[in-house]
Amino acid sequence: MSTYDFVITTKRPSYRYINWTGQLMILLALIELGTGLTEWTNQKWTILVSMVSMILFWAYNRFNKQATHQPYYRTSLFIAAIALYYLAGYPVWQAVLYVAAGIAEGLAKFPEEIGFNTDQVVFNTLPKKVYNWNEFSNVLIRDGVITIDFKNNRLFQKDLQEPVYASLEKEFNTYCQEQLRISAESGK
Repeated sequence: MSTYDFVITTKRPSYRYINWTGQLMILLALIELGTGLTEWTNQKWTILVSMVSMILFWAYNRFNKQATHQPYYRTSLFIAAIALYYLAGYPVWQAVLYVAAGIAEGLAKFPEEIGFNTDQVVFNTLPKKVYNWNEFSNVLIRDGVITIDFKNNRLFQKDLQEPVYASLEKEFNTYCQEQLRISAESGK
């Protein structure tokens, strides 16, 4: 387990379409289960509890207005997968589709963080990307934007999640310049 001198979180994109897709899938599952309540007599209470659980998880995520809250609908999608397959007897592929959608939502909304220590720079993505300092020609933060210039002419540039104070920005830029200098002198 590595420790990092600096961890930078980049700004999250809009997940509007991902959220709409998840909510649409939940609505379709509720409709299917709701019509099933009239047809299936042996598991009505279990289906009803599943539907209420899906609605409660959906409502919590949909209407929680905290500034830091990112809505995740995967719990409702997983409940829908179980309910549609085990309770309603729908085909396996439909349950797999709901499970895949829940997993995909979690992966798509994974926050992008960049960890900096004296040995390497790690992008916390899936899969994790690890770079040595000798692979960069410049790394800096200016005006709320992190810029990482690779020696192979690639450029990584993203807005930061939160504003950075000028003193911290200066400290980070000095740290990065020092690591780049050490890397260039040692040749590693």
